[in-house]
Amino acid sequence: MVIGTFAYCGSGQDTLADGFCRYKGFQKYSMGDIIRNIAKERGLPPKRENLQKIREECDAVYGRDFTPKQIVSQICLTENQDIIITGIRTMEEYLHLKSRLNMILVFVFADEKIRFLRMLKRAEEKDEANLLELKKRMDREEELFDYEQLRQRADIKFTFNMSLGQYLNQEKEIVESLLHSITRL
Repeated sequence: MVIGTFAYCGSGQDTLADGFCRYKGFQKYSMGDIIRNIAKERGLPPKRENLQKIREECDAVYGRDFTPKQIVSQICLTENQDIIITGIRTMEEYLHLKSRLNMILVFVFADEKIRFLRMLKRAEEKDEANLLELKKRMDREEELFDYEQLRQRADIKFTFNMSLGQYLNQEKEIVESLLHSITRL
């Protein structure tokens, strides 16, 4: 089974994916890791603006399906049949993964204020320092990526408005419930 996720930053898609890995033995791949690895190779810090510039460059030079092609190549080297891919952002990525892997798409949603508080708490270099910056970033991402089209294509929507502690207390049950919903599709 192959599950793909997309979400706005701070929505919890990696946290959710990690639960699938922990409880169900899924192997996780991140679209963002492809871009972060390029930044690392270039000696650039993983700040959001650097990652977006690299992403735009890769899209322009190699096409908007560059990152899923890299992911599919990696997946072909593994024997694990249960895969979860995080960070899908464009229709080209979705269509490539859907056609090659028969992927199920999950939209992980969290309210803007919750996402912002999560990013403040984790304090990663790539995250915004205030709500206004986050809103600007979200507007920029809406311009760059195909979130609306992906929302329309999503097979499942998971609302992740709970705290990390609440989630971790229910993680196994949440993963089981989502997996049950996915297998019923």
